[in-house]
Amino acid sequence: MTSFNLAWGTHFRILDILIDVTRKMVEGELMQLDMNGSLDITEEQHMDISIRKTAYLFSACSKWVES
Repeated sequence: MTSFNLAWGTHFRILDILIDVTRKMVEGELMQLDMNGSLDITEEQHMDISIRKTAYLFSACSKWVES
């Protein structure tokens, strides 16, 4: 059984969290691919990519969901 199937049967809030974090992580990955090899990347852009690809994932894993 997939995590989506488990979440669907458990609570819609979990799906909202999964959808939101997946979107943010994909955005971060696309930003990284777009800037790959660029020497003009700013510290702010680098941090934005890191936050989207890592921090949002950890944040989603730690969210409390009412049962």
